[in-house]
Amino acid sequence: MPRNRVDPLRRRRVAQAYARRSVVAVPPADSANPDIERRPASDVAKPLLCEARGSSNHSASEDHHALCELDDLAPSETLKQGDNTVLDAAPKPKVFRMLRDSQGRFIYVGESASLSFLQTVRRAVIVAVGPCVFTSDPLRHLMIETTPAIRFDNVHEPLLDLAEALSLGDQFFQVLIDKLPTWVEDSSRRKKLESPVIYLALAIGARGRARDESDEIIAGRCFGYGRQIATFTLMDDPSLLTVQSFILITYYMLAACRHNGAFVNLVVAVRATYALEIHRHETNVAFVPQEGISRERTWKTLQVCELFLSASMGRPPATSDTDCNIPWTSVDQVASRESQHVPSQVTSVILRTCHVFERILIEVYSRRAVSLDLARSISRQHREWTEA
Repeated sequence: MPRNRVDPLRRRRVAQAYARRSVVAVPPADSANPDIERRPASDVAKPLLCEARGSSNHSASEDHHALCELDDLAPSETLKQGDNTVLDAAPKPKVFRMLRDSQGRFIYVGESASLSFLQTVRRAVIVAVGPCVFTSDPLRHLMIETTPAIRFDNVHEPLLDLAEALSLGDQFFQVLIDKLPTWVEDSSRRKKLESPVIYLALAIGARGRARDESDEIIAGRCFGYGRQIATFTLMDDPSLLTVQSFILITYYMLAACRHNGAFVNLVVAVRATYALEIHRHETNVAFVPQEGISRERTWKTLQVCELFLSASMGRPPATSDTDCNIPWTSVDQVASRESQHVPSQVTSVILRTCHVFERILIEVYSRRAVSLDLARSISRQHREWTEA
């Protein structure tokens, strides 16, 4: 009984078999030409598969476009046929990692980001079942990024009464309430170094409450003015307040769906911590107890925020410096000097969770490869976190 004729679009085994045979035919590297190495089968099969699909004049061009449409924002890095030079590592994905925001600007989104994973799923669906509503979503290349209504050129000090300031402060943090009465009634408050932190805290409180449009207006004014005086007064001479202010700026911008701006402002906080050596435990213990504890808590807050943003946006972390020795877990007070200044702090669940994120970002995504030993190590660390 004769076999049914196979549609040329479905003939994949021939191309893949030819790809495997081509890999075997590549000569090994030798002293005469050390730059030639074996090409991974996936890199050879991909152009051949596309070429095989293009042999039909039925709808091959449409299928090829469907396979590659997720990368059509700009020319992606693809291996050229005949290029035998590859890296001695796991094959790196040749995918364009830029998305557009609401203004049409490109934003980099790395491999570990949720949006990148979604794009990978879309490509797999296209290969498996073909184009569908899920893969043809017109918004698949867009990322939500809001545009601020208030900029530096039209920022004015927001006028808040005591009741409104207390309400917003209560929404952000209970400790802030003790400082608000004297701060609101002080006519020279704009000259105080802690004013940016307070304004930014009020902005986050207003955005978190968001009862109506008036809260949005108050949040924008407090944020704009707080960021303005933080930039004008805390940038030239970095201090702990500089780090705290730009961490609050980052959190506010994350809440306002301004991820790219949040990432940029967080870099200022990270570099300020290195300038002040906040990432070193022995430096922090040299300060008075309250100051030393504030420095270490600020570093931990910064690292949690930075690792979350790096993981969600798929970008390399900036706080994962090997020179950092701030303890993540509870440590014994072995030194009399340390016990007098910075007592050991109880570790929190979120800090240990972020430590797992950090290992995945650095040891998996940055190296583009993962071994069984590394996978077991990360899995064991995650189990220890769940059992603690």
